[in-house]
Amino acid sequence: MSTPSDFNNLLPVSALLIIFMLMTAYGLWLALRGFKHCCKLHAVKGCSLACCGSLLSLTGILLTAIAINMISYARLTHEQPVAELQFTQIAPQKYVASVTFIEDQRQQEFEINGDEWQLDAKVLKWHGYANLMGLDSHYKLHRLSGRFQTLEQTRNNPASAHDLNAEPGLDVWHFVKRYPQLLPLVDAYYGSAVFLPMHDQARFKVIMTQSGLMARPVDSNSAEHLRSW
Repeated sequence: MSTPSDFNNLLPVSALLIIFMLMTAYGLWLALRGFKHCCKLHAVKGCSLACCGSLLSLTGILLTAIAINMISYARLTHEQPVAELQFTQIAPQKYVASVTFIEDQRQQEFEINGDEWQLDAKVLKWHGYANLMGLDSHYKLHRLSGRFQTLEQTRNNPASAHDLNAEPGLDVWHFVKRYPQLLPLVDAYYGSAVFLPMHDQARFKVIMTQSGLMARPVDSNSAEHLRSW
């Protein structure tokens, strides 16, 4: 679930990785030719090829390791925006949440009670080698709900929760949970949630990382209220 800009950032490193791997393979081929010449008693030519090939292959291995490290770091720190939320207060502890889903630009509005909002998602996390192949954590936004700051209000007020699965289709998360042996690349499947305070005209961007959901305020007004939370 990478954006075009993320792919553009990784493409140069990926191209270098291919070059370094070819350099390693070519160096090993030269070294092998050198050893064959040595076996045929062509000592000068054989030693020259073997030394050049060994040096080239060792350099290629070192550069390949560096490139892999750079790609893996980019994958682990990859962040993908998944939704933007804006809140309009219509009564005390009652808000209308306008949600824009980044993937398809779909917009929906929900009425939420409470002092805080919470967004839940189902997450599939892949093994590290799958991340290197370009697989980012797979998410499915699951539920938007309201929260009260005190337990007393939570017990005495009706919960406001909304299902975000407009088109359920194949639930990959449920499939992996039921048949984990069929997808060995999956490292873990779990629920992830993020919650922050609501106030009038507050705006937040929700981001999916390799470890789950996180959220950031979009403007200075939202950030100021967040600091006083």
